[in-house]
Amino acid sequence: EVSELVAAIGYDWVMIDMEHSTLDLRAVQGLLQAIGQGCETIVRVPSAEEEWIKRVLDTGCSGIMVPQVNTAELAAQVVQWSKYPPQGGRSV
Repeated sequence: EVSELVAAIGYDWVMIDMEHSTLDLRAVQGLLQAIGQGCETIVRVPSAEEEWIKRVLDTGCSGIMVPQVNTAELAAQVVQWSKYPPQGGRSV
């Protein structure tokens, strides 16, 4: 598995791209498990939608990249969806 090889080689971080691939949440979770804790994992979500952002963050990745954020308003909304209260609206 490529993800296990990435972790074994000692990369500091890896990007998992859901926007330009057919990966679903189950596949992302499998990749994250194979990579393990020694590598930072950033997941590029398929779109700037609340459900995708929250569900991908729930997989345990280190962070997310959100495509097509073209306005300050949308950027603020993405932050709101991503953070727990009191800084944001993500459910506990």
